[in-house]
Amino acid sequence: MKMNHANNISENSLNNKTLSDISRQFNIDKNCLMELRGRSNPFGSPFEHGELYIAIQNIDSHKQTQECSASDSQLEFKRAAVSFVDMVIKTENILPVIGKNLWGRVVETLLDKEEKILVPHSCSPEFTYNINENLIMNDHQDNGCLKDIPEKSLDKAGIVLIANPAHLSGALLCSDDIIYLAGRCREKGTLLFVDETLIELTDPYQSVASIVRENDNVIIQRSISNTFAISDHDVSFAIASEKMIEKLSHSSAENDTDILPLSIGTSLMEMQGGGNSSYLEDSRNFIKEQRKYLTDLFSSRGYVPEKSDSSYILVKLNFLMGLEELTQRLASHGVLILDCRSFYIPDEDYARVAVTTKSNVDNFEEIFGIVLSEWARDLAKAKLEETLNSGKLMGRNTECPYYPCHFPGQDCTFCYCPFNPCKNEKTGGEWITGSKGRKGWSCMNCRIVHEPEIAQEILDALLEDNDLETNKKAAWKNVIESRLL
Repeated sequence: MKMNHANNISENSLNNKTLSDISRQFNIDKNCLMELRGRSNPFGSPFEHGELYIAIQNIDSHKQTQECSASDSQLEFKRAAVSFVDMVIKTENILPVIGKNLWGRVVETLLDKEEKILVPHSCSPEFTYNINENLIMNDHQDNGCLKDIPEKSLDKAGIVLIANPAHLSGALLCSDDIIYLAGRCREKGTLLFVDETLIELTDPYQSVASIVRENDNVIIQRSISNTFAISDHDVSFAIASEKMIEKLSHSSAENDTDILPLSIGTSLMEMQGGGNSSYLEDSRNFIKEQRKYLTDLFSSRGYVPEKSDSSYILVKLNFLMGLEELTQRLASHGVLILDCRSFYIPDEDYARVAVTTKSNVDNFEEIFGIVLSEWARDLAKAKLEETLNSGKLMGRNTECPYYPCHFPGQDCTFCYCPFNPCKNEKTGGEWITGSKGRKGWSCMNCRIVHEPEIAQEILDALLEDNDLETNKKAAWKNVIESRLL
């Protein structure tokens, strides 16, 4: 699967639109939107669980003892991060970052004009958004090994950007491969940026944070906000060698010293157990269980998601309507998924869907079914209008990959049946029960509208000089019902 650049995506994409923008566009209350584009912890913040009282106590304690000292807040944050990461690093290897600016800061300050950014694996839109397309090299493939990155690609790169787990599929990369790549980058003087913002939600032992002690060419990003589902403050930190941290410190933003988000980050990392706190253990178990539930939903409909170890899945949704129309239709019902077509070859419609609660998945399944029914109805109407305009039958559509879906020699004019759902079992149609116990109408065993002679009679009836609904009722009564007696 080869990547295309994010700028290739349609301007109609909802990927970069805020919930407020989408709320206005579709006239839906923002609180009613189901946000499945993100990568944050779906378990919810510690404030929604048993750690609420302890976390608030810790935050109050930090604010009182530090007396609003920014330097004290930063130092406490660094100490907490060292303990949280648990990779034999020092406070000098930590740089707190408030706001979404670490990656932008790295590109702005450490990338020379003639250098490129090598993206060996697909990455999230926020990493390529607003970056000059000419700076991006994405000629490697997602199913390739990091060890196989060509020398010529590394020679041209000023920065190599990777994520563990992978930004789109959620699969964990082999830490040994990352360490090997870090060694190659050090030899060539190339910077390796490793986004580990979700490593705590997958397997913290796969972190490569310890390599910064011996490698000045590595920057690792961790996210408090994503790990702990803190939406009000964007808190993260960089892990790097002392030399690299010093470089990054020169371009620090003013909000990196904001006491409240620093105190929140410190308190969360200081929860008992650190990276293996009961909250994070519960988060990982929740994600694993709900990821399977979400995966099973798509698998039951014939779509096989790629392997994921994280809080989202990547699935190919190849419908006749196209992914852009699918995401728009889902959004009109309040469900938002990430359109990933811009990161893959054009004819592969991949979407990223966040893990969420079982009730949300059930609601998503219901809306998914509604969207498909609406699309099929609209398509049937369009096909019917096309047929009526031509005034003749299609005949056998042997180019259709499903032909013959009913019987050899069938007429395919009314594959999108104008009577669906007729709910009359005498046609051969039947009620079927889905995996969740819901009943739906299936016309798989109905062949009546595909009989060439009957199809011609239906078409003749629909071409009568009346409105379409009147003609459909007459066609059903005179052509279909008369044969069901």
